[in-house]
Amino acid sequence: MHGDGRMLPDGGVREAVRRWFVQAGEWLPENCRTVELDKAAGLYYVYAGEAHLFAVPRAGKEPAGHRRHVLDLREGQVVFAPGGSEAQEEDVALLLGGAGETRIIRQSWAAFLELAARDATRDAAAAILCEWVEALSRGLSRPLPHDVVRMEAGEAHLLAERGGRCASTGPPLGGVFSRL
Repeated sequence: MHGDGRMLPDGGVREAVRRWFVQAGEWLPENCRTVELDKAAGLYYVYAGEAHLFAVPRAGKEPAGHRRHVLDLREGQVVFAPGGSEAQEEDVALLLGGAGETRIIRQSWAAFLELAARDATRDAAAAILCEWVEALSRGLSRPLPHDVVRMEAGEAHLLAERGGRCASTGPPLGGVFSRL
């Protein structure tokens, strides 16, 4: 993975992905600043600028309320949008927003599945998907506070009088921390 969060290698594969979106994709209008991803299935490629993914509570079928920032997307990164009527029944909408000079290209799921089915482009399709999963996972996870005390399963630790924190990393639960 590159330092900027991109897994696709510079050059060959990354350039092939860019060409695929440019040649066969649908350019979103320049004044299109927000896309509700669960109403517009497909893949969204950030051609220029940067975009931001937000989770927003719904009031009925429309997004309403405070936006929670999920992740930033730089030029060359792709967002997979689920779309479909089932997604619109969820309590949260996913919004993709760009500003200023941001340019985004949309590609259909069917075109992506064709890309993934061809021997010559299978690796590029896999790389796009892996980069998206990694970016989304990173965006949804939050780091532990800096003053967490790591403990083995069953280990006890006295907490500071105010604001102490503890953590246990024992199986089968994985990492757990509490804040008092």
